[in-house]
Order: sequence, then C-alpha cells, then structure tokens
Amino acid sequence: MKAGIFRFQFGLSFGYFDDNFGAGLIFSLQSDLTKFKTSPSRTITDEQKHRNSNTVGFFFRLKL
Repeated sequence: MKAGIFRFQFGLSFGYFDDNFGAGLIFSLQSDLTKFKTSPSRTITDEQKHRNSNTVGFFFRLKL
C-alpha cells in the first residue's frame, strides 16, 4: 500500500502603503510532515535531507 504525503504551507505578510512610500515584511513557512525511508536492498538508499523551510523577506517601495 502506498503511503500518503502530508505537507503544510503558510504565508503571512504585513505592509504599509501611501502615495509615495510602501514597506512591509513577508514570512513564509513550508514543512514536510512525512518521513521518507527506503529499503536497504534498493540500489539508491536516499535520506530525507530537510523537513522545514522558512523564509523572511522585506519589501520597500519609493515613488520618485
């Protein structure tokens, strides 16, 4: 029987904008909740390298 794959993704951003200026913050989270295993009898025995990925970003806008 094939196992299911479970993933989670979440993003959140805050920003301020007026006519001449804009600034904000972006946060993103991605997680793999399934742990992968391979059989030792296989030719390639892979391991799961990472489970979580987080990103933080800033954005700016200036009207000249």
